[in-house]
Amino acid sequence: MLCTNFSRLFLLVVSTIVLGACSTQSSTNKPVELSTSAAVTLKPNMEVRELIRGKGCSGSFLSIFKTGDTRFLAQSNIDTSTDEGKAKAAAAYNALYGNKDAEILTDVIVNPIFQTETRGLFFASETCATVVGYRGVIVSWEKISK
Repeated sequence: MLCTNFSRLFLLVVSTIVLGACSTQSSTNKPVELSTSAAVTLKPNMEVRELIRGKGCSGSFLSIFKTGDTRFLAQSNIDTSTDEGKAKAAAAYNALYGNKDAEILTDVIVNPIFQTETRGLFFASETCATVVGYRGVIVSWEKISK
């Protein structure tokens, strides 16, 4: 009798574990997807100020160790995935903010002209860029009506 009760209990525990482990849950709740868009056309009111210059460099040693500047100002027309792009972005940062940590403001370089130079040996290369342009400061934004 004791053996029968024990085997029934054992069978109940094993079947509960097996049925619980094989069970699945499904939800009929669907996520809500909302698509919204708003288009506003803005025009910057900009002051063109003094002539500025900057120089930046980027390079590598053994294609592993990166050298050069560590502060970059990425612009939409500069590809910062290349050494030339990083050198141009560093030159833009140095022209606007100097070679120091600075708060990034609404300054831009108006009519930037870049000059790049690449030097290298078998194991090392360095690209340097120099930029000359005018400091442009966005002072306000104006909504353009269509």
